[in-house]
Amino acid sequence: MRNQRTKKRKNSKFPLLAILFSAIALILVIIGFMLLGGSEECSVSYEGEHLDQRAQKIKRHFWEKDQKNENDDFSYEIETELNFKGEKQECKINLANPHCNTLLMYIELSLEDEEVFFRSGLIRPGEKIEKITPDKKLPEGDFKGYAIICAVDPETEEFTGFLEQEVNIRVRK
Repeated sequence: MRNQRTKKRKNSKFPLLAILFSAIALILVIIGFMLLGGSEECSVSYEGEHLDQRAQKIKRHFWEKDQKNENDDFSYEIETELNFKGEKQECKINLANPHCNTLLMYIELSLEDEEVFFRSGLIRPGEKIEKITPDKKLPEGDFKGYAIICAVDPETEEFTGFLEQEVNIRVRK
């Protein structure tokens, strides 16, 4: 008698497991649509000649889908510790124009009280530049510097404002 009850219970678990696995699969499909769907919702269509060719698309996260800045708000990402290394003085910068922006951006880097040593091209919302090399060779040492992040209207290409970010710059061979 006991063996029959055990068999009965095992058979009754199968529909429950099938429903559970179906629910999990449905949740995964919904999350997939959230990650992939609407990726162009906040993008700016701009095909100008001043776009930076180093820029790469950023993967959009599902929590960003419905976020969008107002025209007078601007977000950015950048490394604040810039280490220029080697003969080419290559540096990881991770400069990003997030999906939520409605404006293009570019950056100017300078040492404290010095002229600009790097200037990017325009970067669309949803794109980033991972690494840069300076336009002018830098002396070895540790310096304070500034990143001026500039916002540009995609329709008129007019400068609309800027943000200043202090950065630490280290130059090594």
